[in-house]
Amino acid sequence: MKMLFEPIVIGGIKMKNRIMMAPMCMYSAEEGVVGDFHMAHLGARAVGGVGLIIVEATGVSPEGRISPYDAGIWNEKQVEAFKPVINFCKLCGSVMGIQTTILDNAYYEFSGEDYTDLQAKYKNLIILRTLSKAFSLAGMRIGYGI
Repeated sequence: MKMLFEPIVIGGIKMKNRIMMAPMCMYSAEEGVVGDFHMAHLGARAVGGVGLIIVEATGVSPEGRISPYDAGIWNEKQVEAFKPVINFCKLCGSVMGIQTTILDNAYYEFSGEDYTDLQAKYKNLIILRTLSKAFSLAGMRIGYGI
């Protein structure tokens, strides 16, 4: 139990402890835009001391979402809405991650982008592949900042 509260480094990212919050689909975004609910939900975990918070399934295209109420990052309005949430959680010492939804690789076929492009575009987020190995730490892709 003692190790749970000790820092850990994964992929060059240092976390203050080994407590990690798995992504939870909240179905609370409107047109992919996160809001006050997300600030309260994710912020509460950051205030509570979670070392790594992984944001719910987030669509990289409208076609790749699980539901119409999923969070999104396919336009600037959505990215801007995430910034205060991410910044608050980071201020509390949490590392932020994101689980992206790419149903049947629709996003890549649609846009031609790859994970390298996403890393450059959405810095400070850990990009998780949501296909067959969604929550494998070995499957994490590290970004640099939103």
